[in-house]
Amino acid sequence: MKYVKIINKNTIKYGNKKYLKLENKQIFNPTEADLISNGYFPFIESEIPHIVLKENQSWSPLFILKNNKIIQSWEVIENVSIQS
Repeated sequence: MKYVKIINKNTIKYGNKKYLKLENKQIFNPTEADLISNGYFPFIESEIPHIVLKENQSWSPLFILKNNKIIQSWEVIENVSIQS
């Protein structure tokens, strides 16, 4: 099982199951309780949907915390073209 922490709605940080560095201590071989108490939750990944998007669109990951699990979903974003 992978454990992650949400940084923002589109960014996660993976936890290390062998080593957890905190502000004032280090935990080697952290337990599930250690990871959860420091914001790392089990990660449920999902594949990018197989839907054809418009030329100016792309998929962006979206992460939410639900029932003590971090669930990945996908949202369509509009790509902004830069004109020079």
